[in-house]
Amino acid sequence: MSASGETALRKNYEDILERRAELLADVWIRHQQDHLREQPVEIQTAMERNRRLLEDVRKTEELLSQSQMTDPHLLSLETQYWVSVEAQIPIWQGSLLGTAPAPGPGPALGPDPARPPRKAQQRSAAVKDPNRPPLPRPRGPL
Repeated sequence: MSASGETALRKNYEDILERRAELLADVWIRHQQDHLREQPVEIQTAMERNRRLLEDVRKTEELLSQSQMTDPHLLSLETQYWVSVEAQIPIWQGSLLGTAPAPGPGPALGPDPARPPRKAQQRSAAVKDPNRPPLPRPRGPL
């Protein structure tokens, strides 16, 4: 191939690379514009979903506040819940106000020291479920 042919091919190759770079830039700009157009729709959809959820929570709160809790166990449970919440307020206050990190698991959030720890349940090999098939017997060496 002659030198002028190689020069023409090199020039053609450089033109192709320049055109490719321009097309890639155009595609990237279009992609960004499409993404910006879609984003407000996604935000609106999320805001609408959150608004509906908030309405559902408010309606549920109204229904619960209107209903009379007569069961003493429920009343006791509610009282214990609010005592627990009020006890946790000083611990979480800095975190909720954004002035301190959230407290980690510790004595305030750990198991109740007044309650003994649970023992791990062990399955007895002697207890068999009659609804399950028997386990296969172990085989010795062949």
